[in-house]
Amino acid sequence: MTRSMQTKQCGRSLDPSSDDSEDKVRELPEDIILSIVEKIRDTKTLVLCSVVSKQLHAVVSKIDTISVRILPYPRFRGRFACSESHNHFPPSQVRGLMRVFGNVKHLNIRLCTFPTLSPGNQANHLLLIKAMINGDDIRIDCCSAIKVGLLRRGKVEMMEMLFDPMLGQHPISYANDVCIDAIVRHRPRTLSSIVISFVKMHGFYRKKVSMTRKMRDLCKGKLFMTRKQLDDVTNLPPNTSVEGWLQDARNFAYQLKNSVNNGRPRDELWHVTQWESFCTEMGKIYVQNPTVSEMFVKELLGVAKDDDCDEKRRTVRFDRFALLLVL
Repeated sequence: MTRSMQTKQCGRSLDPSSDDSEDKVRELPEDIILSIVEKIRDTKTLVLCSVVSKQLHAVVSKIDTISVRILPYPRFRGRFACSESHNHFPPSQVRGLMRVFGNVKHLNIRLCTFPTLSPGNQANHLLLIKAMINGDDIRIDCCSAIKVGLLRRGKVEMMEMLFDPMLGQHPISYANDVCIDAIVRHRPRTLSSIVISFVKMHGFYRKKVSMTRKMRDLCKGKLFMTRKQLDDVTNLPPNTSVEGWLQDARNFAYQLKNSVNNGRPRDELWHVTQWESFCTEMGKIYVQNPTVSEMFVKELLGVAKDDDCDEKRRTVRFDRFALLLVL
């Protein structure tokens, strides 16, 4: 049998309307189906599997934790298509996801990279939003950090991007006003937590970004500061030592020591903000914290590392799952 003939036969057997495929699935023991489904990490593949048969749909609908990538913007003048080799969903399919996974408890969303508003603006950005749902009451915690400059040889450099009013607002407003609102409107009653993350590191728009480069960027020294702390460091008297000023831990939210020995000691300056909101029957209440918890900054860095590891990880693809069904 030729390879093309094998491919055609596999294609016929995987047709959702095919009686043969349903019979093959029914013959599989329940524990084998569950073990196969548990190994599939890609949510888009799980959605495809759910249409193979009613039995498989019932198994998929019992999954209580899912992770999805969402492409939050249309193609912009034919550009800015997502360059990563992963499956992602458009925002319009969020409602359908809630129907497929009718018993989901924990939803993890990673936003694909947003297009920059200016070709010269390549600021790095980290975002983490966590929503806890208890009936009709929703508490949302948000922490966002944007690279705004460098600290080199005790001097602050490249601070002109700090006060750009549009910098960083697109991912935050999208995640809060579009993602969470859409999910909350169509959520199953079982959903208790939503985590939305966004990672944009240097060089993300290139066709190929080496993982070594991404990890090296994560290992560079970083100083996370609030708006007030950044104002203070940029307005220090001329004879004041910046390094001495940073000896006081109250002058920054968190410091990540440089673990890259490249002979060019410098720290990146990041503007970090943290706020929380409460959604109740009375409406939304926003509270911006004047200080930033060190725990939240560490979680932001953890999101960046998880994103890097996720790109290395190979998930089970639908064609592999289909082969198991056919065999």
